[in-house]
Amino acid sequence: MKVSALREQRSAKVAQMKGMIDKAADEGRDLSADEAKQFETLKAEERALAGQVDRAEYLAEAERRSVAAPVTGDAGADFNKLARQVSVMKVIRAQMEGRSLDGVEAEYAQEAERRSGRKAQGAFVPMAALETRANTTGTAGEITPIDHRQDQYIDALRNRLLARRLGIRILSGLSGDVSIPKHGSGLAT
Repeated sequence: MKVSALREQRSAKVAQMKGMIDKAADEGRDLSADEAKQFETLKAEERALAGQVDRAEYLAEAERRSVAAPVTGDAGADFNKLARQVSVMKVIRAQMEGRSLDGVEAEYAQEAERRSGRKAQGAFVPMAALETRANTTGTAGEITPIDHRQDQYIDALRNRLLARRLGIRILSGLSGDVSIPKHGSGLAT
């Protein structure tokens, strides 16, 4: 039984005892034999409830202070299996649409909340679903592949430009911007 329910029952017993005492005091008398017997019964029930409340409060406090229960055996394997089935896209879609999770994603979120001891501010997603690893080994010489095109072979470069043979002026040895004046295009009168 929850601590709050036990406290309510205990308060009800105390209220009944107080009502009996107040009634007898208003009438200017002491408790009758039946009332005294009933009062003692209520008193015993109240003490029993007080003991239950103390035990329940102690247990709740001990659970709050304790570290989460270690996961051993098949329970951890089941949780890992569940984590592998979670679809990040479904979680994101549900969050964007403002609806609650369902299926494997909801089950994982509930179990993650239970294990972590805190409420999610959104949704719990397994870290394994977010991280990716390249399981390749090597020296990383060529991260980007190179396409070797045998059909585009270039001969040895020589100083025989076709443009020079056609009469185009070639300016070589330049190291900055070049300003070349041009002839005016119109006739001046």
